[in-house]
Amino acid sequence: MENGVLAAGAIAVEPEILERQDFDPPWVLGDSSPEWRQRVSDQTRSQRCRVFFRQDSRALRDNRLVVAKVTPEGEVFYRLSFNKPDAWGFIARPTFTRKHGYLYFDWWDASTGMNREVKKILRMRVKEPAGPGR
Repeated sequence: MENGVLAAGAIAVEPEILERQDFDPPWVLGDSSPEWRQRVSDQTRSQRCRVFFRQDSRALRDNRLVVAKVTPEGEVFYRLSFNKPDAWGFIARPTFTRKHGYLYFDWWDASTGMNREVKKILRMRVKEPAGPGR
């Protein structure tokens, strides 16, 4: 599913920012701290979601994020494509949820390294397309 396959035929959507938290000075968390791991990773959900929601690495290089809902057999229900809110950042996996026809997630603008410097967190959502598999 990599190398642009997910990007083909993606529906362009505009994410809605529901809430914004800015940190000045940046909020510093250790890369191996329990708090960092709890807030941005969830191994159980990540393994489960990997089957259904995938990111297209080629689109990421274009400053776009493509999220696809896919069955375990590889049938694609939909592909959504949107501009990343920042040049650097990621979706905090524990926050990725579906509810009432929307995908909700937190976008973290945070540096890499031994200490993560969180500059902002955006609580966002995008509307899922109507139809089968939703």
